[in-house]
Amino acid sequence: EVRLDPRFAAGEFQPTQSWLGVPLVSQGRILGLLALDKLESHFYSAQSASVLMTFASQVAVALDNAQLFEESEQRARQLDERSQRLALLNRVSAMLSGTLHEDQVFSITLTEVRAALNVDRALIVAIDNHGLARVAASEPMRAGLDPILLLLDRVRQSLAPLAIEDATRDSLTANQPAARWGWALSYRAMTLASIRHLRGSRESRPR
Repeated sequence: EVRLDPRFAAGEFQPTQSWLGVPLVSQGRILGLLALDKLESHFYSAQSASVLMTFASQVAVALDNAQLFEESEQRARQLDERSQRLALLNRVSAMLSGTLHEDQVFSITLTEVRAALNVDRALIVAIDNHGLARVAASEPMRAGLDPILLLLDRVRQSLAPLAIEDATRDSLTANQPAARWGWALSYRAMTLASIRHLRGSRESRPR
């Protein structure tokens, strides 16, 4: 009797008069609750509880199996992603080791990065031994470094990847006119560094 049971808050105002609930338990873990209510008082019996417990046991096992299946599917997807990344790295490594021309190295890198990360715009900035920067490869084609010099300086200083999720709000880019940024809303940049000196920076700009 819900209206007389102190475990139900404001039970006297509830339309429900009878309530029956059983836990969904599998391997000692509570996965949920199976509950029934009725507008009629004193409706549920010990037999009702036994029947509901049987249902709850079956539901708990099914839920546990579904969770195990989902986890196995997730592990399979992760293994597939790792395999794809490994295949990509092997392919790119073979392509890069097959050329000694710097321009081809930049071109191959840019093409593979765009395909792997599914971005529309990307560029590679090369830095010579005198610290002068130039656009080594880009898609679409561009010659000038403006307005990415701020990003380039930050990447050169940190030698770490730089991510800008919203170019209109980030302190590095917010004051730049949108047209100068090619209407890109997010940026990714990372260094191409050797042991002795920074070789360049790769920038990708997904829409």
